[in-house]
Amino acid sequence: MGLTSELNRKYRAMISRGVYPVCYLCGQLITHQSEVSQDHTIPKSMGGQTREENLVVAHRVCNSKKGSMNIQEFLEQQYHLIRG
Repeated sequence: MGLTSELNRKYRAMISRGVYPVCYLCGQLITHQSEVSQDHTIPKSMGGQTREENLVVAHRVCNSKKGSMNIQEFLEQQYHLIRG
């Protein structure tokens, strides 16, 4: 089993016990097991590796929106979308 699968299993177990992790990208609680995903803080497309120190928990939707951007690019994009 890969590292991301192991970590997803760990977070899903937490949720089933009522302990909710916080999404690294939006800051909201992840309250459903199906929402859990792992994000690379340094995207693989930018040389990031699948190692525990480069992985954070995130909502699937947030992770999908972030795509291959780094965290700074993602937050800047989100901020501009909010400000309009």
